[in-house]
Amino acid sequence: MIAQLREGLEVQSVDGVVLGKINEVWWGSLPSGSVVPDVEETCFSIKQGMLFGRTQIYVPCSAVADVSETVVTLNLDAETIATKPWSTRPAWLPIEAEVSSVKVQDSDYIV
Repeated sequence: MIAQLREGLEVQSVDGVVLGKINEVWWGSLPSGSVVPDVEETCFSIKQGMLFGRTQIYVPCSAVADVSETVVTLNLDAETIATKPWSTRPAWLPIEAEVSSVKVQDSDYIV
């Protein structure tokens, strides 16, 4: 299911609140070097708001309940999502200059 994540998909809470669209997806890998993405070290970012009020959150893939052709539904309601520390960039992500070398297309993985 997480292999279906891609930029541009709308993201909503389990109670139907639209959070934004996926901006980027980062794929973690298992310590064994397996090509299967590690759910705990795979996340995607959502940009929220407009221009000067824009924020970015990093959503772990363990929070994904379902992925359809156009929408990612999380397994948490909007109120709970607001309490998560997802505005902090995960420490395992590379610095901004290196991000493009880490990002891969979901078709590279077989799940």
